[in-house]
Amino acid sequence: LQAGENALASRDCALTMSIIKHVRGKLRNAFALLVLGVFQKTLGWYFRLTAKWHPERNFSTPKNILVFELAGIGDTVLGSAFLRELRRLFPDANIALTVRPSVLNLVEECPYINHLLPFDYRFSKSWIQMRAGSLRWWIQAVKFAATHLWPLKVDMVISPRWDSDPIYAVSAILAFASGASRRVGYLPSNHESKTSRVVRRVAELFTEGPLRQSTKHEVEMQLDVLRHLSETPLSSDLEVWLSISDRKIAAKVVNSSRNILVAIAPGAGWKFREWSAANFSAIGKWLQHNYNADILLVGSQADENLCRSIGSELTTTKVRNLAGQLSLREMAAIFECCSFFVGNDSGPLHVAAAAQIPLVGLYGPGLYERFRPWSSQYEAVDLKLACSPCFEQCIFDSPHCMEGIGEELVKAAIDRQLQLKSSSVRS
Repeated sequence: LQAGENALASRDCALTMSIIKHVRGKLRNAFALLVLGVFQKTLGWYFRLTAKWHPERNFSTPKNILVFELAGIGDTVLGSAFLRELRRLFPDANIALTVRPSVLNLVEECPYINHLLPFDYRFSKSWIQMRAGSLRWWIQAVKFAATHLWPLKVDMVISPRWDSDPIYAVSAILAFASGASRRVGYLPSNHESKTSRVVRRVAELFTEGPLRQSTKHEVEMQLDVLRHLSETPLSSDLEVWLSISDRKIAAKVVNSSRNILVAIAPGAGWKFREWSAANFSAIGKWLQHNYNADILLVGSQADENLCRSIGSELTTTKVRNLAGQLSLREMAAIFECCSFFVGNDSGPLHVAAAAQIPLVGLYGPGLYERFRPWSSQYEAVDLKLACSPCFEQCIFDSPHCMEGIGEELVKAAIDRQLQLKSSSVRS
């Protein structure tokens, strides 16, 4: 009887917390929309008053373009095709790119942009809930615009963000605060505009753009924003932009290896996307035994202990832990020197695809069709469970979609890719 009462109390508590969370979300969005309206009217009045910032120009040939690419490593790499094709469409324009500080290194050598501007909007853990923006974002955006954007006299702003999420919201806020008369971004479909006031109001900060339809690959969805501007055929090939110094550092790292060199990236932005350390250790041992491979373990500082744990299980003379020791470009330069890559659905996987090396990617709770490797040299291991994708809200205590991936599945995928690579070299 006591157990039953405890279960009921626990259920009631969970229900109460769910209701409180829902009410807080509603209040947060209501306040954010109020703030949006105030800033939209005030800034709109100010921009009309100071029309000197917006001389009448031919919008088909904008002189100053501002792009927002405010997601993580993977989205930024997948946006490399977008930046190249944007430059091809507007060869004489001054193009500024705004990114998160954490991915700044990845785009510093990009030949298609004239100005690079970091903007940090993740000032608290609650940023992920700000689908309508926030007062602090507006204040940050106006300060940032006054210091960096208004002097550029931006004609056109472009945000290739597809999701109607906080990244879309902060991009829209910055776009409006920039003072640009032409603001291009995804607009809600008829279904969305009827059902979500938040989506509709945030989207009103843009002046035009393609309608948000069903998802396809992230590369194609970003390019669709450019297709809205021009019917010119576009190339979707990815790129990594490296310096001579990046390649020298990579050469020093791999110089001593005379064997197959395999990069393993065991980390991910969300723990439920990670295959276990024990599994990666087993794959590393198998590669060393069957292919005489040298293993490079890569990742961020947060992955150091994970990589150290995996490396301790391997032949020490044939493994090197580089987690936390490389910049993003140095990592890409090392990938170019590798024979193969194995990793979870994460930023390094997309960097490896852009570096054009064969790879095996491990997929579970993420959106596979949208974020599969954009490469012809890959194989994905994905159990395709009925509950996937779950958008980081797993209904289980552990990720069955990742735990269910067996070592033999991964070994078979690696075998196939390495055999294809070997056949390609012989031909």
